[in-house]
Amino acid sequence: YGFDYWGKGTTVTVSSGM
Repeated sequence: YGFDYWGKGTTVTVSSGM
């Protein structure tokens, strides 16, 4: 799940749907 975790625009792979 490549999405910005904190919404800063930093693409990190997380398994959470936050």
